[in-house]
Amino acid sequence: LGRDVLAGLTTRTSADAVAQLSALLSSLGYRVRGVRVSGCLHLKSAATRAGPRTVVVNPEWLDVSELDGWDIVRVDPAEPQAANVLWLGAVTLVPAAFPRTAERLARATGLPAVAIPAAELALAEGSLTCGSLVVEISDAQQATMAGRRG
Repeated sequence: LGRDVLAGLTTRTSADAVAQLSALLSSLGYRVRGVRVSGCLHLKSAATRAGPRTVVVNPEWLDVSELDGWDIVRVDPAEPQAANVLWLGAVTLVPAAFPRTAERLARATGLPAVAIPAAELALAEGSLTCGSLVVEISDAQQATMAGRRG
């Protein structure tokens, strides 16, 4: 979230791991802090960035006070696994199984919430961020790549 990196403290990530991550990223100007997550395996199951200043959260799995200063959208209570979304700047991708939370996000951010089939990922508590590697490419890099193709 900006220059703040949140690391979920779960059964899979210890405070020592968070300290190691902090040591690696602090020289690059990032602040790392651990946040307690319960009820799920991963931080991104409990909360993900969903817009320029927005985080979608399942408040049963993460204390929303950990996200002070950010606009919070709570998942619809009938969709507890809906917090794992993928914000791509102009749109937010949301698993198709969570239309109520998608509507909440669209209203809160003013961005389209695009439904993506993700049922197979959900079988192993996975979601959109699990199957994605997002890389921001500058206009100059895009032009260079287009020139190589053309």
